[in-house]
Amino acid sequence: METEQLNQTTCTADDQSGPQTNGSRGGIQLADYELVSRLGSGGYGEVWKAIGPGGLSKAVKLLYGEQNGAQAEAELKALERMRELRHPFLLNIERIEIVDSRLVVVTELADCSLADRFEEYRGRNKNGIPREELLEYLKDAADALDFMSEQHGLQHLDIKPDNLLLQGDHAKVGDFGLAKDLNSTNVSLVNGFTPLFAAPEIFEGRPGRGSDQYSLAIVYQLMLTGQPPFGGRTAAQLTAQHLRSQPDLIPLQPVDRPVVARALSKNPNSRFDNCRQFVEELQRRKSSRLHRSVEVPNDADSNDKLDRTDPLQKTGRNNGGTVGQAASVPVPITAVDTADGKLRPTVFIGVEDWQETFCSN
Repeated sequence: METEQLNQTTCTADDQSGPQTNGSRGGIQLADYELVSRLGSGGYGEVWKAIGPGGLSKAVKLLYGEQNGAQAEAELKALERMRELRHPFLLNIERIEIVDSRLVVVTELADCSLADRFEEYRGRNKNGIPREELLEYLKDAADALDFMSEQHGLQHLDIKPDNLLLQGDHAKVGDFGLAKDLNSTNVSLVNGFTPLFAAPEIFEGRPGRGSDQYSLAIVYQLMLTGQPPFGGRTAAQLTAQHLRSQPDLIPLQPVDRPVVARALSKNPNSRFDNCRQFVEELQRRKSSRLHRSVEVPNDADSNDKLDRTDPLQKTGRNNGGTVGQAASVPVPITAVDTADGKLRPTVFIGVEDWQETFCSN
């Protein structure tokens, strides 16, 4: 099908091919929906809060340009893949229509996005969303992403805070315009992704089963600390950093760094088996305030498959019989009875026989 360049004109009441004004409320009428307020916009479209049949509030996404434009065609194909999927943490697609040659998508309306929640905490002079709250949201997102991947062979490929929508105490994954079927023979090209959150293999045109996990790890650090692991200011800089640079994980607590580092491995095979495993490992370390860790240095070889989250694999030998990798083993802080009957924190340190361990051969 012949495609054409997208028109970036916003749909307004003055646009003769777009939604028309409704004099009764002074809103904008589109098919059966009255668009009451714009929630956001991007390079390919905009999202409105709308009142639908029965007075129910919905979210309506309008793509810029004609139905047969390149991006509209790609999004329509992705939505057709997603519309039959049912999962409690996937935003429900209720309607897909062509109105005045434009693609219109109607979904359930969320309370806000993860990005909105982040800004709320920033307004309170916090670095970001509290760790435990954030991990609960990411646990929901991970469950939905693994459902897409493991049950249907799909990757979202545009995981970012704006596309994680909050309803009550839970998060839902939304905006499926870039979703790809990894079982398809024509899966190489991905257009319109967000460079800040994209996995290296997406830049190289070969998305895989670990791509969404990589994006989720960036979301975690940014929403927790306010600082992303890659600080490029342009798409070109971010491309180079994702492909060749090690992430800056200093803003994270030491206990989180090896977990996020593994999820951000340049080699997809070195990442966690799925998104749930990544989030569960972070949750397992939630008592980090009671532990200290020795930081693991970044490995310059992105193809190194060493599991840095396993303490048993963090020490080793080299040919010279010396320690090859620093350990990142938590030092427990416990409480010990004292003569006055009070419990005081006490650190027990065990000294291993390094000579026996590393030089016995």
